[in-house]
Amino acid sequence: MNFKQCAAVAAVGLLVSASAAIASPLAYAAFFKGDFGIIDLSSGAVSVCGNSGTSLNGLATDPSGSGTIFALASVGSTYELVTVNTPSGTLSNIGSTGLTGSLEGFGSTTTGVYAFFATGNVYQIDTTSASATLVGKLGFKPSKSNFQASNANDNLYIASGKTLYQVNTTNGTGTMIGPESAVIGALTYVNATMYGGTDRGSNKLYTVNLTNGADIFVSKVKGEKQQFFGLASIPAGGAQTCGG
Repeated sequence: MNFKQCAAVAAVGLLVSASAAIASPLAYAAFFKGDFGIIDLSSGAVSVCGNSGTSLNGLATDPSGSGTIFALASVGSTYELVTVNTPSGTLSNIGSTGLTGSLEGFGSTTTGVYAFFATGNVYQIDTTSASATLVGKLGFKPSKSNFQASNANDNLYIASGKTLYQVNTTNGTGTMIGPESAVIGALTYVNATMYGGTDRGSNKLYTVNLTNGADIFVSKVKGEKQQFFGLASIPAGGAQTCGG
């Protein structure tokens, strides 16, 4: 093999390595009626790993970087903070938040975990004790059943109806960013891009512009018929396949 042939083979090897490095972005996904799985955010393909036994209204990544995924589960009249076993979707209880009422959304930033209720109240949840602290009020009532919070970004965003807001995590106030064309039921930030999954109609994925709220269609969802209830980025070392 001459020098040119060696160089060509090396170049092909580099291209293959680069392609492997630029893998499709993945996220954990929770759906209505409890299905939990892993979704390819480019193709919309879902691998259902199991069922959590309840609909999880939002997912949150651990701000400490531990890789833990949190959710709130209704137990009797109150909400319990739980962790989600990401290979299977099963839940482990941490403790009661003491919160009651209509939970509309749950999400996180890189510094905290937050819950939103139909009253407009915003709470920060302690991931060790499960205790809830009132942060403040959004300044408007969330759009019932069409509301969700983001996770894994420095800032906290919510989709309410067809509008994107940024939430002040000091006082809870929501500031409108702009309108969306789709009703978003889940948000997560992966590879510097905010993704949204629809809450009504046929399941679809969008990217969401954090400057003006505009959404761009990515793909229809394949492998799951129920609407999105939560999305969460997969942390470093997190399971990327069901059961693994």
